[in-house]
Amino acid sequence: MTRLELDSHSTVSVKAARLDLTSLMAQAQQLVDEGKCEAAEALYESWLALGTDPLAHIAWFNLGAIRQRSRKFNDAVKAYEQALSLVPQLVVATINLGLCFESLGRNRDALSTWEQIVAGPVPDQKMERSHYLMAVNHKGRVLEELNDLEGARQAFEHSLKVDSNQADVLQHWAHVNQKSYQWPVIRSVGCVSESKVLLAMSPLPTLALSDNPALLLLNAREFTRRKWGFSEVTFSFEHRVSTSRIRIGYVSGDLCMHAVGLLLPEFLRSHDRTKFEVYGYDFSPEDGSGLRQFLKESFDVFRSINQLTDEQAARQIASDGVDILIDLHGLSLGARPGIFARRPSLIQCTYLGFMGTTGAPWIDFVIADREVLPPELSTFFTEEPICVDGCFIPLSFLRLPSNSDVSRDSVGLPEDKVIFAAASSVYKITPSMFSNWVQILKRTNNSILWLIHESDLATKNLRQSAVELGLMPDRIVFTQRCTYSEYANRLALADVFLDTYPYNCGSTGRDIIIAAVPMVTKFGPTMVSRMGKSMLCSMGLEELTVASDHAYVELAVALGQSATKRSTIRGKLLALRTLGASQVTNIVRSLEKALVHRLDARTLGSRHSWV
Repeated sequence: MTRLELDSHSTVSVKAARLDLTSLMAQAQQLVDEGKCEAAEALYESWLALGTDPLAHIAWFNLGAIRQRSRKFNDAVKAYEQALSLVPQLVVATINLGLCFESLGRNRDALSTWEQIVAGPVPDQKMERSHYLMAVNHKGRVLEELNDLEGARQAFEHSLKVDSNQADVLQHWAHVNQKSYQWPVIRSVGCVSESKVLLAMSPLPTLALSDNPALLLLNAREFTRRKWGFSEVTFSFEHRVSTSRIRIGYVSGDLCMHAVGLLLPEFLRSHDRTKFEVYGYDFSPEDGSGLRQFLKESFDVFRSINQLTDEQAARQIASDGVDILIDLHGLSLGARPGIFARRPSLIQCTYLGFMGTTGAPWIDFVIADREVLPPELSTFFTEEPICVDGCFIPLSFLRLPSNSDVSRDSVGLPEDKVIFAAASSVYKITPSMFSNWVQILKRTNNSILWLIHESDLATKNLRQSAVELGLMPDRIVFTQRCTYSEYANRLALADVFLDTYPYNCGSTGRDIIIAAVPMVTKFGPTMVSRMGKSMLCSMGLEELTVASDHAYVELAVALGQSATKRSTIRGKLLALRTLGASQVTNIVRSLEKALVHRLDARTLGSRHSWV
């Protein structure tokens, strides 16, 4: 959303008791800059009510932009429609109108609005062309969100043919390939080389693409440089030196029914409140879940920063006197590293939200464990590792109420077959791993593979790949995604869980362990490829971890062929459930000790030892 500017040669007559448009815009912008958006809105409304002006469409547009900024989307729609009724070719109003429809959940209206621009010829002029590409890219993005992956791919490819120098479009295009199982993911598109596509990849999907730690470091550094630059935005924050409890803050947009949020309930409540005050800085969606409410109540102080800029959020954190700030988002979708770049806290860490290096100079430490991030891998991290005792993933064994209505028959699974399950997102499934799964099925009679249906295109491509590898398509059963409680109860229906590589299951792996299902995991030379090993080794089940594709297939086949082996492992997992609460407490206590040690070093002994 940008304020429309008057052409330097444009003039409007000054009528009695009324501002000319240039003065109106200047005064309204000053009010917006002062945070007085309602006053600016009222100023435009009063001016527009006085009569018709040849350039009234500009005022209507600016009014729409203010309303949109204030999240008054229905009112913004009316303003943009007024502007377009006066000047139908006002493309920026059409773009913003579509964005308002999207914010209102009217995605189909948004798409049809942008289609008015996209359906026309590609403009020759630079500014008009940029607006055209903006409409095409918004269309592709919303189609991706609607799971129309083929439509999204076509939109992004069209955009790249118009202008190949669009890193953000390239990263979306490549990730759509991953999500729809269209390999190779890294391939030339138009005049864009494979290397350019690789450099444009966003870090999260790259974790699922490569097990080369040097490449992941390069990718994270390049992404951070491109998106935010490397300069820390310094403020003269007065960092508090605690004389009472240490203040630890968590920043996240996933404090809801999300993979990260599901790991946190016991963890947050395990902090020693006699020595620590726990602050939450939240920009998560309000999903109305019981988990979200529980998480909110797990903090001593909970602040919503949804409506705050990064600068405002950083100033709030500094004003709260937070000593240690932990980013639970990392470089995943919706990240807000601009908060951390302003250095509102003495110690800044990354944890759980992104299983790799951020490459960001404003993050001091990565919270891990000695299994998931051994010393030889720390070379490829810009952050210093803080290794907690045991597994860094909280292995809570609190179970949801069991649902007796969940059965194999109820989800379309055969009762008399060995079920190999893989509940990972499609983008984590590589051709190499899928080939392993096909080999396992071929060597295990009376078995099927149970996968998640994410889109028609991905399911079609996976089935086709199975046929090409010599497997009958009926050996794979796809089921739709469901609520978390349904999913957690369904997991126990599986006989063996097949982990993905190089992006191991994290939160899902924890759920599988809770369900007491044997999990076969392959580990490698990256943090994200060692999550399964970390969890299983912490429970004395290293026998389920392997380092090669051959060993992975052999172990899965052995488990698939032996009900006795599966039963023995289930028994071990059930017996370990009593360790859940102590495991989480051990993580938190060791983390607290390590953080205080770093904090003491930063404050040069100005505080006494806390733990």
